[in-house]
Amino acid sequence: MNYGLFIAIVLFFALYLLINIYIGKNLKNYLRIMGVKIKNDKIYWAAFMAVAFSYILARALNPFMPEGVDVLLTNTGAYYLAVMAYALIVISALKMLYILFKRRISSCRARIKAAKVFGTIGIVVVFASVVYGSVNARRVETTEYSLKMDKPGPKGGLKVVFASDIHLGNIVGNSRLEELIQVINKEKPDIVLLGGDIVDEDVEYFIDEKMADRLEKIDSKYGVYGVLGNHEYIGGSEEEFEAILSKSQVKILKDEHEEAGGVVLVGRDDLSGERFSGVPRAELEELLRDVDTEKPVIMMDHQPMKSGEAKNLGVDLLLSGHTHRGQLFPGSIITSAIYDIDWGIKSYGDMEAIVSSGYGTWGPPIKIGSNSEVVVINVEFKEEIE
Repeated sequence: MNYGLFIAIVLFFALYLLINIYIGKNLKNYLRIMGVKIKNDKIYWAAFMAVAFSYILARALNPFMPEGVDVLLTNTGAYYLAVMAYALIVISALKMLYILFKRRISSCRARIKAAKVFGTIGIVVVFASVVYGSVNARRVETTEYSLKMDKPGPKGGLKVVFASDIHLGNIVGNSRLEELIQVINKEKPDIVLLGGDIVDEDVEYFIDEKMADRLEKIDSKYGVYGVLGNHEYIGGSEEEFEAILSKSQVKILKDEHEEAGGVVLVGRDDLSGERFSGVPRAELEELLRDVDTEKPVIMMDHQPMKSGEAKNLGVDLLLSGHTHRGQLFPGSIITSAIYDIDWGIKSYGDMEAIVSSGYGTWGPPIKIGSNSEVVVINVEFKEEIE
């Protein structure tokens, strides 16, 4: 038994339970002062915890549940994760303000009135945040970059469309996939690149909804290429997913390279692959040994860890995702501290690195302080080749 993992799981569930007890107690107190009578505490807590743990239950019991129940629990739990995050922040902040405020109030009636006001403000703020984040997550931005590579390349340049972290599944479904395809095709791309986490762990939903067939609608002059992300591995079905895509136009590059449209495309296996499959990914030097670096080299690596390592190895453009730019504020503060670049573009010598905040979402279908995006890169070359 891996005791370290066991302890980590126990601590996670203990913390998760304590957070939800804290939120549940504060909600109960608010309902009480607003005159709502809870006749049975056991029923209240059973209902509250059922919602609080619905996402975890849906993930854990997915193979044993009817699809409709799974979708209901997953979506309910996903939204609740956002409610929980913002409720924790808002309740804690308002409690501190209330403590400071109530010292100036002598009467019990005035304190109760203040508690009602603070509680109502908290609920409105949390509700408004979730509504705004839901709308914002569905609003897709096209982020455009223009680069010039100091190498010969195809005449007229190259338009690359990059989409990462789509997270196809029972939250980001076929309607969102169709929207993505429309955005991509509108750009009339030369090459389309998918930067990992194409599916959200459960490949069965991807299969049942025939999502691979829909990916065939992507119109790209030189093809569609992708890499695996950590979620393909977390689901334990990365090989099955690769096999499905091998029958479509999407070519997965797993520590491989291929020439297309006058450039060399390199795809790294995901950093998490070794943890799940036991097979370490190739070192950069080994991966690039047979790559013709006299040609423009575009590399995909799902996680932007140590992005600058490739700068002296002939890579001209490095594309990553994974961070979601935190997805829920203040998550962006955390990702910017963890990663050298968590979103946007950064130069490492002659190499440019671009990190996308991703098209889809993990967990809550909500984005606050981040955007759903598709990246368009217009590449010019030092010398044009017919």
